[in-house]
Amino acid sequence: MEGDVCAGILLSVVARCRARQVQQDTQIESRRRLRRQLLLSARRLRLRRLRQTWERRGERHRQCRLHRLCAHDVWMKTITHTFLKTHMRRRAKVWFYPRNSAWWEETAAAFTDDQWLQHFRVSRETFSYLCRTLKPRLKRQDTTYRLCIPLQKRVGLALYKLANSCDYKTLSNLFAVGVASVCRCVHEFCTAVIEVLKPQLVVTPNHADLAAMADHFYQTYGIPQCIGVIDSIHVPVIRPPHYQSDQPNEEFYLAILSQAVVDGKGLFWDLNMSCPRVDCRQSALSYKWQATKTW
Repeated sequence: MEGDVCAGILLSVVARCRARQVQQDTQIESRRRLRRQLLLSARRLRLRRLRQTWERRGERHRQCRLHRLCAHDVWMKTITHTFLKTHMRRRAKVWFYPRNSAWWEETAAAFTDDQWLQHFRVSRETFSYLCRTLKPRLKRQDTTYRLCIPLQKRVGLALYKLANSCDYKTLSNLFAVGVASVCRCVHEFCTAVIEVLKPQLVVTPNHADLAAMADHFYQTYGIPQCIGVIDSIHVPVIRPPHYQSDQPNEEFYLAILSQAVVDGKGLFWDLNMSCPRVDCRQSALSYKWQATKTW
C-alpha cells in the first residue's frame, strides 16, 4: 500500500512538473514569436524608410539633372544665337548689299523744322504722331539673319515718296533700303493710313454736324444751305498694261480722279479716289449730290 501511495505521489509530481514545463515552453515560444514579429516589423519599417529615402534622392537627382539639361539647352541656344548674329551675318554677302544710310541718319536728323516740312510735307509732331499711331501695323521684328527696317525710317521713306516726285531707286539710295523694300514700305504705309487713320480723321458727319456746318458757312461766308466745298483733281498716271482700253480725260491724258469735300473750317469729311476714266467726275459728283440732297 505504501508503495502504491508513493508511486501515485511521484506520478502526480511528474505530471505537474511536465505541465509546468509545457507552460514554460509555451510562454517561451509566445515570447519568441512576438520578438520575431517585432523584428520583422522593425525590418519592414527600416526597409520602407530606406526605400522612401532612395526615392527622394532619385527624384532630387532627376530634378537636378533636368535642371542641368535645361540650363545647358538655354546656354547652347544663347551661344548659337550669338554666333549666328555676330558671324553668319557678316559672311552673308550674296544677299546683303552694303548701302550708305548717312542721309537719313545724319543729314535728315539735322534738318530744321522748316527743312523737315519742306522735304516731308509734315511737321515733326505730325511725324511722331504717325509713328505712334501706325506702330502696331508697321513695326517689324528683327530676325536671326537680318535686321528689320526701323519704324521711323519706314514712315519717313513713305512720306518722302508721297511728298516728292522721285522714283524708287532714288529712295533706295537715300534711305539705304532695297528697291523692293521701298515699294513694299510705301504700299504698307498707304494701306495702314487708309485702314487706321481714315476712319478716325475723315468721318462722315451726321445730321447735327451738317446743321452746324451750314450755320458756320452762313455766319462766316454768308452762303446759306451750304455744308461743304467739293473739288477734284486729275493725277496723271502712266497707262498700265491692263488699262489699255480706258479712254483719257478731256485733256487727253490718263489720270486718276481725286475728289475731296471740306467744311467751312477746311477740314476734310469725305475723300474719294476714282478709276482712270473720263466719266468718273460726273459719276462722283452725282453720287455726292444724291448723298447730300436728302439733307
